[in-house]
Amino acid sequence: MLSRLDKSPVATWWWTVDRWFLAAFLSLMGLGIVLSFAASPAVAERIGLDSFHFATRQIVFMIPALIAMISVSFMSARQIRRFSLFLLGLMLVMMVAVLFVGVEVKGETWSCVEIPGSADFFGTGKTVRVDAVIDAVKLENIGAMVTGTGGHMVSLNAKVRKALGKDIGDTVAVTITKR
Repeated sequence: MLSRLDKSPVATWWWTVDRWFLAAFLSLMGLGIVLSFAASPAVAERIGLDSFHFATRQIVFMIPALIAMISVSFMSARQIRRFSLFLLGLMLVMMVAVLFVGVEVKGETWSCVEIPGSADFFGTGKTVRVDAVIDAVKLENIGAMVTGTGGHMVSLNAKVRKALGKDIGDTVAVTITKR
């Protein structure tokens, strides 16, 4: 155990940190892992991912968060204020920069290609992962979502529509190559 006379950074941290607060945070992190192992396998399998995909991601992102939390707790109040102001300035600059150098991720609008009667074809009325060819554009491992009318739909972003040379409302030919 650490002595109160010890003046090392770890000993000073241990005697000044709010241990109940730290225990509460660690308990919440542990509970998050347990709940992600309990709830996420069914969702991951439904969308075609590894059973523990979300639980693994929970743990992977928790490790740097834990390191950051403990690192910040070693700082003095003055250092935390300075660091916070620096991060605020950096984030504001990055938010402005994204307007000029950002990547369009989903386009302005998404359109959908409906596959009527596909619930009978797929044998399920749930979302399925498929490989498809839409006109001449090959799309791999995309989600065909349920429409509610016995069919499925595949979302197409602006990039795919541009590759197709099509716009919203145009007709396309869909071939499912793999389920």
